[in-house]
This record gives sequence, structure tokens and C-alpha cells, in this order.
Amino acid sequence: MAKPKEQSSLLSEYILNETKGLVSVVVPVYNVRDYLSDCIESICSQSYGDLEIILVDDGSTDDSGIICDQAAELNKNIRVVHKENGGLSSARNAGIDIANGEFIVFVDSDDVIGNDYVEKLIEPFHSNESADISLCGFARFSENINEVKLLSDCVFQGYRRISNLEALAGICNTDHSTYFEITWNKMYRVELFDGIRFPVGKVHEDVSTVYKLLYKAKDIYICDEALYYYRLRQDSITGAFRRENLDLIEALEQRDAFYHSLLPASIANAHTVFALNAIMRLFYRSDGSAYDEAILNSYRELYQSSIGEIGRGDRMRLAVQRYLPTFCRIAYKVKERIA
Repeated sequence: MAKPKEQSSLLSEYILNETKGLVSVVVPVYNVRDYLSDCIESICSQSYGDLEIILVDDGSTDDSGIICDQAAELNKNIRVVHKENGGLSSARNAGIDIANGEFIVFVDSDDVIGNDYVEKLIEPFHSNESADISLCGFARFSENINEVKLLSDCVFQGYRRISNLEALAGICNTDHSTYFEITWNKMYRVELFDGIRFPVGKVHEDVSTVYKLLYKAKDIYICDEALYYYRLRQDSITGAFRRENLDLIEALEQRDAFYHSLLPASIANAHTVFALNAIMRLFYRSDGSAYDEAILNSYRELYQSSIGEIGRGDRMRLAVQRYLPTFCRIAYKVKERIA
């Protein structure tokens, strides 16, 4: 005869099941016919089962909308929204607006997630009432989906807790900024989005939004394991500099003003240095386009208004960029070729 479970074990199991929580997975979809099935399959294969999968077809002109509808016929957890094209922010916002979950994650429709992406991101919420955001590592892969299997052999080493100020400071560190400011490597308590949405009609929407969510969070838990896989598409990493790239400057300026109004001076000043360097990298990328002068003017204005608060070491480097931008661009290009 099997030994009956002890009462404490039954109670623990009951509590775990009661606190599982519905997770809304929002997937903005636009003309990704060749990649969408991989994305949907990776979500449907999650080890965590209490999911609401929201596919937002943002006016696709290929077969993406049809693929969404076919997937919904096969999986009762999938909901499909068809809307006029409004861009990534608009599609994400549409998903947020109808989400029923206690928690929410975002997956771009040309990417894939590991089988335990949701399970490992939700774990800190079960054991810590103060947890408002969890985040994981990510890895990049090319067009070949088979590369993901080679990238997914990371060893799970548990979680570490950080405060919202530590996360906001992490954005200012060039080596870790992407980790903290992107949307899709995180799980959020859905109420964090009360009063917050992605900026419609803008690119660099993560830069405009995620810091506000981090600021509202009490505790943030980090799992360094790469659970999200970002596809490097050839059509997304080449091409001419576009007017929309200048949205980054506006996003950085707004975020810098936020930092200086609400955060300690040491973090705010570090962000100003980060923002100035990011604007200068935009100038390097513009590479003689019609937008060079607009970018440099933005750099000069932010430099002039803040240079007095910045430490001497950073001040010297920023001054070189301010007065010798073309030389710095040449040096940057040479360094890139060598690397």
C-alpha cells in the first residue's frame, strides 16, 4: 500500500496549485509567415500550463493572420485579435487591454522561447509577495531554428533579487543595459501596466516604457539562464538609416528627465552619460545621412545642460565626442572592422 501524504505536504501542494496564476502571453504579429509557427509552437510547448495566448494580428498582408486562426482552432488557450496595422506598440497595447492574466509576458512573433520560460519566470512570484517583475537571460540565433537547441543547454543557478533602483541603475551600464531595458525577457504583474502603455507610432518602444515599469516594481528577480531566443533576421539588421531611428533620441531624453526628477543624482548622472553615448552611437550609424546634424544638435543640447554634473573622466570623453564627432565616428568604424 502506498504511504499517504503527510498533511503538511498536502497543504504545500494545495497552496502551490492555488497560487499558480494565469499568465497572459502577448504576441504581436505582422508579416512573419515564415517564422510564426516556430514561435507559436514554442509557446504551446511550455511546461507551465495555465496560459492565455493572445495573438495580435496587426494588419498582416501575408498569411500570418490565417496561421493565427489555424493555431486557435487547435489550441483552446489561444485568442486571436485582428486589427488594422498600427505598429508594435499598438499591437502590444491591444494585447494588454484584453489580458485576463495575473501576470503578463511578451514574445515577438519571429522569436522562440525555451520550454520552461514561463515556469522559471513565474517561480519567484509564488514564493515572494514583493516580486513584481522577473527577468531571464536571452540568446541570439540566426535564421536556423535548429541553433536554438545548441543554445539551450545553460545550467539553472537559481534567482537573485534586486531592487528597482538597482535595475534602473543597470540600464545605465552599457554592458547590461539591453538586459534591463528590453520588454520580452521579463514577466510582469499585470497591474504594473495600470496607466502605462507602449508609445504608438514610435520605434524604440522598450526604451520609452520598461523603465517606468521597473520604477513601479518592489522587488525584481533575475534568472540568468537564457530562456528567450532572439532571431537575427537579415532584413532587420541591414538597410539605410531611417527617420524613425531618431525616436531613440526622444525616448532617451524623456527617460533622462524622469531619472533626474525621481532618482538619486548618482544614478541620474550615470544615465545622462549613457544617453549621450547612445546618441553618439546613433550618429555613428547614420554615417553621413541627412540626419547627422539633427543628431549632433540633440547631443550638444543634452551635453550643454548636464556637463556640469558629470564626473571628470566621463566629461573629457564626452567633450571629445562633442567637439570632434567626425573623428570619433572614423575611430568607431575602424574599431568595428578590427573587432
